[in-house]
Amino acid sequence: MPVSNQWPEVIYYRLLIPEILPSDIELVLYCDCDILIRGDISGIFNENLEDYSVAAVEDILSPIAPMSINLGCNPEYGYFNSGVLLINLNYWRERNITRKCLKFINENLHIIKHPDQDALNAILNKSWKRLQYRWNFLDSYQAQYYCKEHMMSDFDKANDFYPIIVHFSGVKPWNEKCRSIYKIEYHEYFLDHRVSITKPEHSFFQKVKHAIIVFFDKIGIRKNKVNYYF
Repeated sequence: MPVSNQWPEVIYYRLLIPEILPSDIELVLYCDCDILIRGDISGIFNENLEDYSVAAVEDILSPIAPMSINLGCNPEYGYFNSGVLLINLNYWRERNITRKCLKFINENLHIIKHPDQDALNAILNKSWKRLQYRWNFLDSYQAQYYCKEHMMSDFDKANDFYPIIVHFSGVKPWNEKCRSIYKIEYHEYFLDHRVSITKPEHSFFQKVKHAIIVFFDKIGIRKNKVNYYF
């Protein structure tokens, strides 16, 4: 399997879940390590997966039709993010999904960009069920807010569909360059649970840049941009 600093060996472990878990386990929720669970996740298990391989959230790459076509996928079915997967283990076992994914990777090394995710989308293109974005809220979605009130409604859990599983799919919250508002909650969580973690220090340049952004927010120049305070 191809590996790199961005895609280490561990990304393939999720493909082995149906092989490792006992046969009497029929449903499992897989989550990457760069996520924050900020609410009750029991609701996700109410999804009916009788005719589906997995339930997942559409990835930001989904609109890029040429990429899907290159993988042999039909763009009409979309492209999901593999960081959070509700897996129908019986479906996988009966159809040898693990072996099919590994075979796809080995035979398509020249076209894959996101090894396990590309393989899963290629093999499961027509059999995955869309989840509401609250179950895998990618950090890049923060740029889609129209106003700060909407962002704070999600951050403060003030609406029925606030993000429960936040996925730091880009810059990680332990990195000073992370701009996700949920980075604040991430560090508060570790502090509350007395877990030792080093809070990233912002450089002088970053503090000055942030001060300028805050100033522009206050005078309305960047009113359509959503930011948070350090």
